[in-house]
Amino acid sequence: MYLGAPVCEAGSQRGSGGDDEACVRREAGTVLDRRKGEHCSHTYDGTSGGSTTCTPYYNVKVRWPGRTAWLSVDSGMYDKVRAGDRAEVRLWQGEVVKLKVRGRTHSYLTSSQEEVIWWLTVGCLILATGAWGAISGRFSGLFAFPNFGWLFVAPGVGVLGFLALFGGPLWVWGFTILWTGFAVFWIVSAWRL
Repeated sequence: MYLGAPVCEAGSQRGSGGDDEACVRREAGTVLDRRKGEHCSHTYDGTSGGSTTCTPYYNVKVRWPGRTAWLSVDSGMYDKVRAGDRAEVRLWQGEVVKLKVRGRTHSYLTSSQEEVIWWLTVGCLILATGAWGAISGRFSGLFAFPNFGWLFVAPGVGVLGFLALFGGPLWVWGFTILWTGFAVFWIVSAWRL
């Protein structure tokens, strides 16, 4: 896991992709370009033509020894970055895990971290279903109104497990705790109806 790993020694080629490397490689880079745009999706409702939802994205193109890539950044970093700026790229086993430009920092999940969240969610959903079946003795009741909250508890617990393993922003912790708490509240209050 790269979060607790030391930075590799200067000039070292460690951290470039082998599994036995236990350090984060720091590379000097240069910002080449930047771009922003929107990813839009359109939903048809059958009567009024539907609605369009757009999500903005911000990217910077960075070159470091041996590689050039477009990296996603937040709007604050995008606003400060200019072509020609010096950048520091940190690599863990060949994957970019951190970008620093003009005093701003953006962190990235490794591919293995992204996979863990889905496995944790699936595992918690299976455990919630199994717990329901064991407690009630009937799986058919899982989709009854009072039990529908279990389907929201599982992703919440999965994300909390991910955050406990890999860390995350405080707002994600807060949202996930509220999400999971609401799902538990749903289950408890629906049973009292």
